[in-house]
Amino acid sequence: MIQQIASQTTKTTRKTNLMGVRPDPAVQPAINPAVKGIELLQKLQTSLDIEQIIDLFSSNILDMIPHEGYLFELEELAISFLQGRQSRHKISYNLTINEEVLGTLTLFRNWKFKENEIEQLESVLPHLLHPLRNGLQYFQAVQFAYKDRLTGLHNRAALDMEAPHSIELAHRNGMELSMMMIDIDHFKNINDTYGHLCGDKILQKVGQIVSDTIRGSDLAFRYGGEEIAVLLPSADREGSRRLAERLRENIKEMGYCDQSGLTVTVSIGISTLIADDVTETLFTRADQALYEAKRNGRDQVCMG
Repeated sequence: MIQQIASQTTKTTRKTNLMGVRPDPAVQPAINPAVKGIELLQKLQTSLDIEQIIDLFSSNILDMIPHEGYLFELEELAISFLQGRQSRHKISYNLTINEEVLGTLTLFRNWKFKENEIEQLESVLPHLLHPLRNGLQYFQAVQFAYKDRLTGLHNRAALDMEAPHSIELAHRNGMELSMMMIDIDHFKNINDTYGHLCGDKILQKVGQIVSDTIRGSDLAFRYGGEEIAVLLPSADREGSRRLAERLRENIKEMGYCDQSGLTVTVSIGISTLIADDVTETLFTRADQALYEAKRNGRDQVCMG
């Protein structure tokens, strides 16, 4: 189902190759919507990447309905990307298959959309739906593969993939980067005394507090057991220390309603990127700082 609606807002931008000049109707080629639809479907089926699918759709309908930018959003999966620019005139569609919401697509340009253009667009728009749904299913499968089921944080596999990329990006752009290693104090004793169900609930609460405390650009991972790693882009030594102290205090204050008298604390080690760092060296310094915090009495932050 394709439902035309009013347009919304944007979140991110990138460079565009979209047509920004109003076409001359006298030189516009005749378009066979049936043939166009088949050709379009064949191209859309070549990718499972959501952004590439939308980009292919946009670039292949320029001769049918010229536009200067587009926005695709799916709030449920926190997907939002804009190519080109948001201009004066816009046309938007809710995309669904059998009540399954696939997102909202909006086209922009500086002159009004004509009825014949809209009719042609709507004749080929259904060809976007199934490739888009396949892309969204693949996106969700990938997201699920890199999520820890208990805490909802990213998992160790995601850290192994993301850390080298973040470090390389920081080196290339001369940016700061810090890594935080968090360990729940005396977690084995908690499991032994109160049971593993209690331990799981504590892990979930700590994971939630970590997610709520860190910045939107930071990435948190359940490294293993009761350890959580956090990558902090653009965070220097002092900034990462302040964030770690706030996180430590938030966890200590959370309480645990199911077990009277149980106070949860964490020890945190931090390392900040230096010139020759790779994943292993950045991690090793954060891990060493974590163990220093534990040796010094726990419930504290140490810098590596």
